[in-house]
Amino acid sequence: MTSQVGNVFEKLKRFGESKYKYKKQYGGKSKFYHNPNTFKDHLRKCKNFVKWTREEYGIKSIYNLEPHHHQAYVEYLEDREDITPGHIVNVETALSKLQDGMEVAAEERGKEPVHFFVNRLVRNSQKPSDRSYSKEEIQILKRNMSEEAEKAAFFSLKFGLRAREAANIRVEHLDLQRDRIYIPDKKEAQKLNVTPATGITKGGRYREIPITKKETKKRLEKMLQGKSAKDCIVGIKVGSLRKELGRTVKKANLASALALSDGKQIKNKGWHGFRHTFARERLLELDKGGKARETLEKALVNRDNGYRPNLGIRQEDYREMKEKVNVVLSELGHGGDRWQLIETYLK
Repeated sequence: MTSQVGNVFEKLKRFGESKYKYKKQYGGKSKFYHNPNTFKDHLRKCKNFVKWTREEYGIKSIYNLEPHHHQAYVEYLEDREDITPGHIVNVETALSKLQDGMEVAAEERGKEPVHFFVNRLVRNSQKPSDRSYSKEEIQILKRNMSEEAEKAAFFSLKFGLRAREAANIRVEHLDLQRDRIYIPDKKEAQKLNVTPATGITKGGRYREIPITKKETKKRLEKMLQGKSAKDCIVGIKVGSLRKELGRTVKKANLASALALSDGKQIKNKGWHGFRHTFARERLLELDKGGKARETLEKALVNRDNGYRPNLGIRQEDYREMKEKVNVVLSELGHGGDRWQLIETYLK
């Protein structure tokens, strides 16, 4: 696939040529590369993208790429702590050029182009927005999902697991005696003789998430029936999960022109939307009186206005809010005191 990307990019080389004639030809924007440094940077980014799709989905040709692969890759990048929104914007620019190159190649062969990049998902000026699913949306989606996909959604909604984690969690990771999900790191896993977090969680980091409700525990007990310790609980691959979510949204919206009670249709917010839902509901669970949410809103307004988050907030209120928010971030698999992530999940 990387060689296919290279071949497509070769068709976009116009080093040393004026952009003007191409801008005129393509309605104000040149499809081609006139700067070799930009060419090299975008080529590298697109090769990283196709390597990821091969690993996650088993894609063997760029001509098998679909829009949901683009969306899933953006979600993957958004979840990485070392990636900024600006970098994702640059990656999407590179992917748009790969799409341009595929269209040029298709035109040369007299064939219809494959469209995997339809529009941008992230913009530099884009502020964090609520990407969680409503209770009504979740009920509709669950009714239209396969049994195994619905199980995976359960783990993402109740425990904040990523798609990869939900697809790979083992029976032995459910510590029902201590009411927790525990996926140990490599060193601890050797002591316990269980499958480590490597290849399951991001970066192979350990995860510990409490089981806080009786009905959730009962559902887990039912899932474990007939399975051995090393078995995956969910019988579906991560690539299939994201793909099925796209099909489920389409199916739900086609089943009724007015899928939701307000007359709107369900928007595909990606598998990550389930984690966003978990984050918001978990904070509500921890914040019985609503004080932490109120304090968080004040802190977020302060940040929007360029002030320090704790300006005008009682020290004790601020401390208690940060403790609860950090619990949510930890259960999501992130470090604490990360304001960018706080805004992403809870704004």
